[in-house]
Amino acid sequence: MDSPLSVDYFIKKSYYTYYTKEALHKVKNNIINFAENEKLEAHANSVRKRFESEIILSGLF
Repeated sequence: MDSPLSVDYFIKKSYYTYYTKEALHKVKNNIINFAENEKLEAHANSVRKRFESEIILSGLF
């Protein structure tokens, strides 16, 4: 008889998503909104930080 539990139930799995700068730019607001709604401020800030110079420059013109 096989057990319903296997090694997979006890192994932590991590997944990573990679974006090019252009792809991240297209979805950055969605990611920031999602992170803020989930109270993940550091995640929201990490996306903001990647585009910080862009925001500063756009304020100059």
